[in-house]
Amino acid sequence: AVRVAAIAGRDDARSGGWKDQSGELRRTIQVTAFSWQGAACWSEYRTQKPYALWVEDETKAHWIFPKADYNAPTAGLYAGQTRRGRGKGPHEHAAGRGKALRWQIDGQQFFARRVYHPGTFGFHFMRDSAKHARAVLINEIDRGFNNLRSVWAA
Repeated sequence: AVRVAAIAGRDDARSGGWKDQSGELRRTIQVTAFSWQGAACWSEYRTQKPYALWVEDETKAHWIFPKADYNAPTAGLYAGQTRRGRGKGPHEHAAGRGKALRWQIDGQQFFARRVYHPGTFGFHFMRDSAKHARAVLINEIDRGFNNLRSVWAA
């Protein structure tokens, strides 16, 4: 019953109504554990994607800045701005070395020193799927007891 409920919760979370451009978040929602601990049986499903939190919960409106140079003084950073990492990586190809943000829409490139993100509504896909998994668990346990009653009655 516990395993069935975890699988149902995972499937419900994967079918959430958010826009998933790459499909990566949906693919990484997995049943990660199933075990007995004393007299209790438990299971869990989750995602390893760090940005899942921002899809799950609301985000406040905020400014987005380009990453500052890796040796930029902390005092010169805006609230929420971080520094660029060292070594090879995507920061090697950044527009203007921390001077501008760059993005592309329909083949046209745009640049800005900062952009204002209005915030997002959370989709609560994990919370809602946990409610669904709980209902499936109760239904499975109830079905199991009904099967047990029919065996005893025979």
